[in-house]
Amino acid sequence: SGTFDGNSGGSNFGLSFLKIGPTGTLLDWFTPFNWSFLSTTDADASMGALVVPNTNLVLGGGKPGLLYVLDRDNLGHHRPTDDNQIVQSLQASSSGRMYGTPTYWDSPTYGPVIYTFAASDPLKAFRLVNGRFETVPAAESPQHAESGMPGGMMSLSANGSGPGTGIVWTAMWSEGDANNRIAAGVLRAHDAGDVTRQLWTSEQNAARDRLGDFSKFSPPTIANGKVYVPTFSNRLVV
Repeated sequence: SGTFDGNSGGSNFGLSFLKIGPTGTLLDWFTPFNWSFLSTTDADASMGALVVPNTNLVLGGGKPGLLYVLDRDNLGHHRPTDDNQIVQSLQASSSGRMYGTPTYWDSPTYGPVIYTFAASDPLKAFRLVNGRFETVPAAESPQHAESGMPGGMMSLSANGSGPGTGIVWTAMWSEGDANNRIAAGVLRAHDAGDVTRQLWTSEQNAARDRLGDFSKFSPPTIANGKVYVPTFSNRLVV
C-alpha cells in the first residue's frame, strides 16, 4: 500500500513493479490504473515477483487474486483508465486473497505452467500458451486452502522436466485464520504433473511429522532430498 506520483515525476511508487539497475537507478516501472482504490481498500499487491523462465515475462499481484503479467523490457508505466498496455491481467482467484508467489514448472503434462494456491481456493495450474496464460486452470486440486489469510506458500522440486518428478510443496495453516494470530500449520505435497493427486501431508502421521505453528509468508526450501520449513514453534522442520 502507499501513494504514487511517479507519473508526474515524483518518487512515490506504492503498489508498483520497479525495475532497478545495478547502481540503483530506476529503469522502468508499472503501476495499476486503480492504484488508489487498491490502496485504500487494502487490496494491494502483496506477493513477490516471479520471472518466468525462457520468456520475457515477469508476473506478480496480490490480495484481489489478480496477477499482472508484464514484459520485462516494457513494464508499461501507468495509464489512468485501464491496464491494457501490459501483456495480461489474469484473475487467478475470485474467492480468496493471494499472498504466496506463484511457482513455475515446464511440466511434461501441462507444458509451461504456473501454480497458485489462494485462500479458500484449490491448488491451480495455469498453462502458458503462445505467451499468454490461459484464463481457465488446466487442473485443480480437490483440496482447498482454508478461508481467511494468507493462502499457500509454495515451492517446487523436480528433476528438470522429468515425468513423475515434479512436486508442489505448500506450507499453509491447517485451521481457522492465520490473520493476526498464530495458527497450526501443515505441509502438503501435490503431484506437479497432476495436481488432483495429493501425495502426502505432514498430518498423515501427525505424531511423527506434525509441522507445528505456521510461519506466514515463508515458502519451503528444497535441497539435497530434504524439505526445510520454518515455523513459529521455535524450530526448523526438515
